[in-house]
Amino acid sequence: MTQVTKLEVGRLRPDFLARCAPVPPAEVTVQYGQDTSALYPCTSADASAIKDGRQSFPSGHTSFSFNLATYSSAYLIWCWNMRRSWAPRCMSARDEFLADLGNVAAKVWMLLMLAVAWGISMSRIVDNQHHPSDVVAGMVLGVVIAMLYILRAIPRYGKVLTALPPCATC
Repeated sequence: MTQVTKLEVGRLRPDFLARCAPVPPAEVTVQYGQDTSALYPCTSADASAIKDGRQSFPSGHTSFSFNLATYSSAYLIWCWNMRRSWAPRCMSARDEFLADLGNVAAKVWMLLMLAVAWGISMSRIVDNQHHPSDVVAGMVLGVVIAMLYILRAIPRYGKVLTALPPCATC
């Protein structure tokens, strides 16, 4: 979806003029809706940099990182809430501590993934590769696609993973 949107929208990156290095003519009158690519030809010989400079909206790095972080976080939340049995189980104090430690580690991992996704998205703005609206659109696109996959996959998780059995007597 990101690549298709990039090709259809064709928004220029913030550093496009540096990539293109156009030489403007002495006198130009531009009207609304006029194609200015012929008026300001690029002097750069790198055609792939020019093509990439026209694919800013939405941010692909941001959409991928938020997609991965959202899907992984939702899967971990599903494992904690749906897969775990809430009936009391026979566990020693050590086993209970290790289970709680595993839950805390998984929650820290989830927060770390979301922080990395946020850092990637902010680095795209700081590096002058995307406009802020490109990054916001990438975030929204990544989260929406991840949520669609989550809603599609949750009914299938029950067939793959089984609930942990409760202990009969403690």
